[in-house]
Amino acid sequence: MLFISTLLCFFCNAITAQIVVPTSTQKLGMHDIIKDGSGKILAWYEPKTPGLAFAHVSKLASEFIKSGTPLDSATGLKSYLITCCFSGPHLMGEKKFKEGRANMDFMHNPAMTYAGMVQSLVLDYRVFSGDAAYVGVVKEMLDYQLANGTTPAN
Repeated sequence: MLFISTLLCFFCNAITAQIVVPTSTQKLGMHDIIKDGSGKILAWYEPKTPGLAFAHVSKLASEFIKSGTPLDSATGLKSYLITCCFSGPHLMGEKKFKEGRANMDFMHNPAMTYAGMVQSLVLDYRVFSGDAAYVGVVKEMLDYQLANGTTPAN
């Protein structure tokens, strides 16, 4: 009976497995659109493995905050400490971005930014990745906010 159950599970999984068949040469942005057998759009990164693209993008974004954020050219501070928005190197150019000259002149909202970082990096991604360094990254943000406040002294 166990053999029959195992065999049945194998065939059911084989029948419902995701089959990746490129069915289009259309593009979305700079990427070719890849669709599965039923016409659903698949991820560009490892389309044969469901969920892997989400993990990959989460890792790229989290590592950027941890170790890739440029320093503001005027203050020497990490960009996320003084602004909520900056343009990426694909818009500003790699040189300008790395020099910390890509910050946008837009009202910073540290309460929202840092609350999001606590949730995303400390409570979620740290647990997912096992990398405790994210606690220190967010602690730096919160310590900066407590030391500098949101309203200038003058």
